[in-house]
Amino acid sequence: MKIRITLLCTTIFFCAIQANDSLISLRVGVYNFYPLSHTTPLISSDQTAPEEGVFIALLNRIANKENWHIDYVPGTLQECFEWLEDSKLDILVAAPYSNEAHKKYDFTKETVISTWAKIYVPSDKSVIQTILDFEGKYLGVVKDDPYNHDLRALIKGFNIRCHFVEFSHYDDIFKALENKWIDAGAVDRLFAVANEDEYAIQITPIILSPVQLRFAAPKNAYPEVLTTLDYNIGMLKDDPYSYYYTLINRMLADSDSWEFPRWIIWAGAAGIALLLIFVLTSIVLRRQIKKQTAELSQKNRELKNQIAMRSNAEEAMRQSHQLLRNMIASMRDGLIVITPSGDKVLSCNRAAADMLLYSHKELMLLAPPELHADKSFAEAFIESLHASVSERGFHTGEYRLRRKDGSWLPAEIVVTPIKDEHSHCKSWVIVIRDETLQEALRESELRLRQAQKMEAIGTLAGGIAHDFNNILMPIMGYSELLLKFIPDDHTNLKQYVNQILQAAQRARDLAMQILTFGRKSETQRKQLHLNLIIKEVLKLLRASFPTTIEIKSSIETDEDSVIIDPTEFHQVIMNLCTNAAHAMRTTGGVLEVILCEHKGPILGWSAGTELKEKEYIRLSVQDSGSGIDPAVLNRIFDPFFTTKGHSEGTGMGLAVVHGIVKSCDGAISVENRVGEGATFHVYLPKSPINIQNIKNGPVEKLRKGNAERILFIDDEQVIVDLAAEVLTELGYCVTATTNNQKALNLFRGNPRDFDLVITDQTMPGMTGGEIAKEVLLLRPDMPVILCTGFSETLSKEQAKAIGIAEYIMKPFEPTAIGKIVRDILDKKVAGKPSVSHNYEWSG
Repeated sequence: MKIRITLLCTTIFFCAIQANDSLISLRVGVYNFYPLSHTTPLISSDQTAPEEGVFIALLNRIANKENWHIDYVPGTLQECFEWLEDSKLDILVAAPYSNEAHKKYDFTKETVISTWAKIYVPSDKSVIQTILDFEGKYLGVVKDDPYNHDLRALIKGFNIRCHFVEFSHYDDIFKALENKWIDAGAVDRLFAVANEDEYAIQITPIILSPVQLRFAAPKNAYPEVLTTLDYNIGMLKDDPYSYYYTLINRMLADSDSWEFPRWIIWAGAAGIALLLIFVLTSIVLRRQIKKQTAELSQKNRELKNQIAMRSNAEEAMRQSHQLLRNMIASMRDGLIVITPSGDKVLSCNRAAADMLLYSHKELMLLAPPELHADKSFAEAFIESLHASVSERGFHTGEYRLRRKDGSWLPAEIVVTPIKDEHSHCKSWVIVIRDETLQEALRESELRLRQAQKMEAIGTLAGGIAHDFNNILMPIMGYSELLLKFIPDDHTNLKQYVNQILQAAQRARDLAMQILTFGRKSETQRKQLHLNLIIKEVLKLLRASFPTTIEIKSSIETDEDSVIIDPTEFHQVIMNLCTNAAHAMRTTGGVLEVILCEHKGPILGWSAGTELKEKEYIRLSVQDSGSGIDPAVLNRIFDPFFTTKGHSEGTGMGLAVVHGIVKSCDGAISVENRVGEGATFHVYLPKSPINIQNIKNGPVEKLRKGNAERILFIDDEQVIVDLAAEVLTELGYCVTATTNNQKALNLFRGNPRDFDLVITDQTMPGMTGGEIAKEVLLLRPDMPVILCTGFSETLSKEQAKAIGIAEYIMKPFEPTAIGKIVRDILDKKVAGKPSVSHNYEWSG
């Protein structure tokens, strides 16, 4: 009895001492995170009090033991962290621990519990296996739940478009899934373990945000409180029968743990008087403890399984991140991540570094504006980037990026912003695709189209030249005949006829230019030293150009020998210099002609031509005018295309130059500088050998005929009349007709009645070549002259091969045909074989 009284007094003494100790008052932040922590409003008060979640129950238990006074402050998780940072809270329950958060707050070393979110779907939505399957789906989340924020950030990071539906409780998500109101929902695994069997739902392999939940405090504010919490939590976790495991068993598994009956405690205090009851109660208690221990062991095993699942989830996430890194590293397209201001590289892959010829480290240290041509271009790019992103959400375009060695990389660029949860741009992701091959293909396609246009115009030129020459021939022929009948004292009349003859000759030269452009005419190419012709042409141009244009020439080589027709080279220089002068006609400037040797690639934009493995002489004509509009640059060599007025040019100058150069196996290109001028480069193969020039024979006096009989065939009546008159005047007996079949029948009737046959090539029914074959079958020794304005079917070489004596081009003067006829007939009389001549008639 005395002992009991002593113990009672001692207890009362210590309680009195404890009551006198000063209480520690703590402001504790709580937020809705069932079943770990949540708040319920009190009807009778403006304050709120927490329901007994795991953290709340555990903190109340420790507070009672340590004599702490707790004031609970409800809010959202974000608000609680903000209040904690501003020291408006002393402790925060269920605080997610991370390295970033630890820099701002103090945490207990002991983790109360680890948890994560699971993704559930309706029972028939098993198609959702990864977060990429969220595209276009409706996702359920709990408002102010930490998984809500993490899932939104993850979805934005992968640029997945879906719809979020917020609920107030995990139960609501399960109900919405069961009724198929949503496609998927994020639920904390602690709640899910206890409640998922009650709903017709299905779990997916997707898990989110593994996190350690602890108590948190302001930085360096309450180290003794956190130490006390660590000590008590550690002690409870070390004892498998402690209140900690009882709490987890009761609150997480949703099963009522057995507590020792209070009446047994009181009965035990009564002691000896109720011994029998105590013994019976002890037996029951042992059985209950054994049962409870077995249940707790089962819960521990379940907890270990949950921990193993968490480890598997973390490993799966790590593998997912590693897969993403490997995918980016193995991309063939370049990828660069830059800051929102565009002045620093945050990340890049190996493909981007290789494209731009930098090492990975060098590219990371590079300022992105250095990849552009200059600062203004970089600023314009940023401006267009923002405009495009605000309109479409991304930006794309084709650009040229500067490599480390100064060369340019043609690239297609796609720029996409990465935004945070507040839609603020955190960085730019730039995907770079090498367009070198595509640009080469476009250039080849452009060259092919240019070649096709040239070929089409050349074909058209041949047909035009044939008809054109047939028209010019009677004009020139009758003009020459008319001059013979005009008395010498009629000077005015002779001058008028000469003007007609000169106009016809200029028209003939224009037809020859058209044929030259289409490579349809015969040329007399010889070995020339270009500097002599250049000097001659520049002297001529100096007199015709205005004094505001200064002409300079630079001959940088003595080995300037090439194979080209002199007249054609005159045309090349004249046309290029005339175009250059036209570009400077209003402002004046400098025209410079440069002749030098060339090795290497073509300079500037090439007009569908390429250099071969040869040595070249380069002729450059440079002006200081306004340059060429880039919009028409690829059309400047098209026939009849001109930017000049109707009275200033025909548009054939550069087209003729292009045709001449290409026919010489050369190339032509242009370097255009808008606002500064342009330079045309002509590349001609260098001639290492000396080729003797082909010279015309001496001009001989025209000889009369000896009444030889000539059969003349042409489908143009005016040409037939002209030939008959001219040849008759020269002393020949002429049978002329426009009907080739009639002429052939006439020859077949008596082949010995004729000494010479002159036939046009292009005629209806039969060509001149076919008539010649029929004539030569009947009389192999019969000389045949073939005339043509243009023919693609029978070349000069083919005509010689079938036995034709002479092949001459229309239009020709009467004196010309008279000389050719006389030469051929004289050779026939002498018994000599007919020899081909190259006759060039200037009129």
